[in-house]
Amino acid sequence: QLDLSRIRRNYKIGMPKRIDRGKPTGSLAYGLVKKYEIVGKDYSGNDQLQIKYVWDEQKANIVKRIIDDYLSGKGTWSISLNLNLEGIPSSQGKKWSRTAILVVIKNPIYGGLIRYGWKPVKNGKRKIQPRENWMIRKAEFPGIITKDKYESIQKEISRRKTIGGRASNSGGLLIGLIKCGYCGYSMFQINTKSVFKNGRKYVYKGYACGTFLQRGACQHNSKKQDYINGVILK
Repeated sequence: QLDLSRIRRNYKIGMPKRIDRGKPTGSLAYGLVKKYEIVGKDYSGNDQLQIKYVWDEQKANIVKRIIDDYLSGKGTWSISLNLNLEGIPSSQGKKWSRTAILVVIKNPIYGGLIRYGWKPVKNGKRKIQPRENWMIRKAEFPGIITKDKYESIQKEISRRKTIGGRASNSGGLLIGLIKCGYCGYSMFQINTKSVFKNGRKYVYKGYACGTFLQRGACQHNSKKQDYINGVILK
C-alpha cells in the first residue's frame, strides 16, 4: 500500500512537469510515433539515446483528411464509413467508429498542444472535465494543423450539438429518430449509385440498420427513403 501511494504521489508531481516540457502523456495519439536518436556517448563509451516524437506521414494525412471532411460538413458516421470502405484501419487495427473519429478531432495534440487533467478518475470512473479545467501546454513537436484550425473544429462540434448531430448534415429527416425493428438501434441514411450495362444510372437512397452497417451484426433491412417518407406523411 505504501508503494502504491508513493507511485501515485510521484505521478501527480511528475506528470505536470512533463506537460510543461511539452511531452505527451499516456498512450500516443493516432499517427504519433516515438523514436530514439543518438545524442552522444556516456563515460563508458555507450550511446546516449534521446526520445523524439515524430508524425507518421501516412497516418497524419488520414487525420488531415478526417478534419477537412468534418469541417466541410460531413458527419462522423459518414467519415468512418468511407474509411472502412477503403480498408483503412483505426489506431487499434479495427474498423473506424463515430467515437474514434471524435477522439481524433477533439485531441489538441494535432494542433501542437498537450493536455492533462482532462479525464481524471473520480470514484473509480473517468469523467471528461470542462475544457477550462484542462492543463494545456505547447508540445515540443509541431502539430499537423494550426491552433486556429483546431479551435474551429471545437466550435463546429459545439454547433452540431445544439442543432441535432447527424441530422444537421443529412438529407434524411428521420436520422436519429427511426429505429431498427430487430435490434432497436438507430437507422442511418445510405446512398448507392451504380450504372447498369445498358448505361442507365441507378440511385438508391434509404435507411439501413446502423448495427449492420457498423459491425456487420443484425440484418440489412434497408428501406427506401421515399417509402418511409410516404408512410410518415400518410
